[in-house]
Amino acid sequence: HFFLNIDLKLYSLQHFLFFDTKSNMPKIKVQKPSTGYIKYNPRAYAIYASMFQPAEVDTEVLAKNISQYGEDSTAIPNKTELTFQEFSDLFNKKALAEFEGEGNCYAYGNKDAQSPMVPMKFTRRATGPEDVRIQVVYCGICHSDIHQARDDWKNSTYPVIPGHEITGIITEIGSSVTKFKVGDRVGVGCLVNGCRNCNACKKDLQQYCEKGPVFTYCSTDPKDGTSTKGGFSTYMVIDENFVLRIPDSLPLDAAAPLLCSGITMYSPIRHYGLDK
Repeated sequence: HFFLNIDLKLYSLQHFLFFDTKSNMPKIKVQKPSTGYIKYNPRAYAIYASMFQPAEVDTEVLAKNISQYGEDSTAIPNKTELTFQEFSDLFNKKALAEFEGEGNCYAYGNKDAQSPMVPMKFTRRATGPEDVRIQVVYCGICHSDIHQARDDWKNSTYPVIPGHEITGIITEIGSSVTKFKVGDRVGVGCLVNGCRNCNACKKDLQQYCEKGPVFTYCSTDPKDGTSTKGGFSTYMVIDENFVLRIPDSLPLDAAAPLLCSGITMYSPIRHYGLDK
């Protein structure tokens, strides 16, 4: 598996600020952002949250990362503490490509079975009462993505936005969400809903939903009737019951492939007791 790393402007957060905590370099602290700042600056917040809070980093490391993910690594203010807005401004960056279409979410997708993947925009639904909004940090590439993009299974719904090995940071939660909070490190696999009422769903076997599971892409979303679109995009809006928590000890890039290929292997090993 390879990785496609996407944020609000389709820029990688890969290996962001993996720094030596024992370094003697001067450090800068970043103030924790308010909920309002998080909602309107999800890209910057995903970067901030990837720094393993509390957000105190070496100035040299910060400059290198700004050079990669921002516009100007020489623009760091001469101070020991930054507001979140100042931090966010350091990581502003112009888009590298023109995006086809209209909408509030940037993505890579296929317009048909013959065309290559291109940058595009589409509209995701607003965060509902039981939903969480996840800023995508990593998304693995599964061979299923290629099959679906090429309509090898004759059930693709275009445009296809693939990706079902998704890890990221929660930047918004619905009013009824109880399992997660803003800032949590989470993942999404190949399922995003089910009927919730059949015997399979009641046993947490939604992949066998009698009315058909709702896959992360190329399925009909029961919440708004649109075709689901996957993780090769800047953010996801997912029902909290289909979101997984990623432990702080597990890097988000390493966690991504566990959500498809990893669980595909681990599940039978565990089921048949081969992990004993």
